[in-house]
Amino acid sequence: MKTTCTINELSMMTGFTTRTLRNYIRSGVLRGEKKGGVWQFSEDDIAAFCADPNVFSKIIAKRDAIVTDFLNDPMAKGNRACVILNLVQTDEEKQKTAEWFCDTVSRFSDGENIRFASYSKNDRLRLVIEGEEKTIRAIMREYDERG
Repeated sequence: MKTTCTINELSMMTGFTTRTLRNYIRSGVLRGEKKGGVWQFSEDDIAAFCADPNVFSKIIAKRDAIVTDFLNDPMAKGNRACVILNLVQTDEEKQKTAEWFCDTVSRFSDGENIRFASYSKNDRLRLVIEGEEKTIRAIMREYDERG
């Protein structure tokens, strides 16, 4: 099981830019380890970061903005889809699910604008994914097939 994530994966999960995450690192709010020139964050690093009330409220605002933007753009070009998953899972299951979605969204987002956010609280993992309809369908089909 993967126990760390990169700054790009953390950016995808939180909705923060990598620049914002680097600012959090500089200020000491986000802790991680640089290995071979690449920032790595453990599950504990991520949990502590997301537990910060100021950070958590901004993650929620970013996640909510995905849905609000989707609902408030009646002139969006092409077919778009927005999926919200609210999953009750153990900590291990939440970690595996979040990693799977990060990896899968990264793979599908090559050249496409997919917006993705995830956060967990207590026994819940909430994921929001927005993008071109056929891409979101393909991601969800793979999710269903993974069992």
